[in-house]
Amino acid sequence: MTSSLPTFPQGLRSTFDVVSQTGAVGNKTWVVRDLNSQVDYQLEPSTIKGWEIAAENPTHSHGPSIIVTLKPSMVAMFLPTGEFYGAKPPPSGLRRR
Repeated sequence: MTSSLPTFPQGLRSTFDVVSQTGAVGNKTWVVRDLNSQVDYQLEPSTIKGWEIAAENPTHSHGPSIIVTLKPSMVAMFLPTGEFYGAKPPPSGLRRR
């Protein structure tokens, strides 16, 4: 059960893997595993409230990320480093020309 897992701590830097996820995009509860320590953490939008989130940088486009929240703006976690970053949300749909 995810409620018995520790909440993802601010400032933790490691390589992570996604163990499970529940909910809708932008409002999911993630279980991520720190591959260095093999500890599982629960991560949800409320976890990062109040955190100072850096802007996206070019490194983030070279590996997998998960979307933690879309409100008030998108925040994602870069799995190779555990770094959180803010970016523009992905397009909500495709439009015909």
